[in-house]
Amino acid sequence: MESGTVGSGSGRSDTQNGAGGGVTERIEVHNPAAGGVVATVDVDSPERVAEAATVLLPGSPLSHPDHDWLARVLAGALAGRLALYAEQPYTRRAGTAPAPPRWLEDVLGPHPFVPARAGLRDRLAKWRAIRCYGSQLPLLAMRRSVRRGPASLALAPEAVAWVGDRGPV
Repeated sequence: MESGTVGSGSGRSDTQNGAGGGVTERIEVHNPAAGGVVATVDVDSPERVAEAATVLLPGSPLSHPDHDWLARVLAGALAGRLALYAEQPYTRRAGTAPAPPRWLEDVLGPHPFVPARAGLRDRLAKWRAIRCYGSQLPLLAMRRSVRRGPASLALAPEAVAWVGDRGPV
């Protein structure tokens, strides 16, 4: 939702959301410049989230305010089945190994980031997702650059910090 803002026009939908069902809330994402709705995002119910074996949250470097907010709101509540991911391109831009901020370690304890496997299919999906942020690429100095562009980011190493003894499921 970095390209817009969450609108006050949130609504609820009675649609079932895959196995387990549950009411899904829909949040409208508005373009801050034009004011129009640019997307509608389905948000799973607490019951659906409770069914998840593992929930991924941004964990490093948390330099984007939305990512920091999300981690602060959910980290303690989901600690038993949580994994933190190193955020790209922010981790690469920081130029250091991923590490959670001190406040997050105080909540969850220390958990090292380890390499995460990503196959060709994963890399292609990531490349396609990066290209959806076309308006953001120039701000991140990622347009028209082979070294820093979407393809290089799609090939960047992935890292995850598994909270507790869970590990990959």
